[in-house]
Amino acid sequence: MPDRTARTAIYRLYDATDDLLYVGISINPDARFRAHRIDKPWWLDVEAVQIDWLDSRLAAEQAETEAISTESPRYNLHQTQAWRDKLAASAKAVSPEGRRRRSLGMQARKAMERKVEELIAQGLPYAEALEQGALERERFLGADLLASLRRPK
Repeated sequence: MPDRTARTAIYRLYDATDDLLYVGISINPDARFRAHRIDKPWWLDVEAVQIDWLDSRLAAEQAETEAISTESPRYNLHQTQAWRDKLAASAKAVSPEGRRRRSLGMQARKAMERKVEELIAQGLPYAEALEQGALERERFLGADLLASLRRPK
């Protein structure tokens, strides 16, 4: 897990017409941009980058949430009101087991993303960091699967 007291950047990515595409945070923006270049189809639209450094990861997370909420970047879907409304509506139609599995999947994805970012910050090549991140996700899911097998029916 990243050091929550470490100096962290909040970055904004813009297209050629200055429309805000994406807002994110990272302790190593260059490594994060390399990752975006590989796995984000919208990266080709990025023409300008704004980076601001904050004193802690917590401050950056708060600034990121606020920026996404107020600035409506095109590709930050996970923290928008429309996304929250859609998630709430779909959650009502999903069984409790389905909600548990969805939550588990999201937690596993976050564990993987944290591991990849941590390894990239340590200088590991992206492909290797992604492979280690996938192993972290499998470990996360495997531990929960074993725990669920032990639960009384």
